[in-house]
Amino acid sequence: MATEGTRMSETPEMVERVARACAAARFGTIVDRIYWNQESDSWRQAHIDIALAAIEAMREPTEAMVDAAEVANEVWVGDELVVSVDWRKSWRAMIDAALKG
Repeated sequence: MATEGTRMSETPEMVERVARACAAARFGTIVDRIYWNQESDSWRQAHIDIALAAIEAMREPTEAMVDAAEVANEVWVGDELVVSVDWRKSWRAMIDAALKG
């Protein structure tokens, strides 16, 4: 994955959102863009690194996630399944897009 070495100037939107959520959970406060931008580069980078690790850990869906996606998106006509998707592949593509921005 091309996430190693991601720096703030090139941080994908989802990675920053997760980083800000991690910081908020850690410090018990809302971390909006103003708060985020007022912190030091090293502080922000530490939270970006945590966010990258968290998102990477989610790259492979669990069986329960795949089952839920299949059930939520199945389209049946009578007794025939007419829409079926490789949800693992779709999930990985979504996570990859979040990491790349």
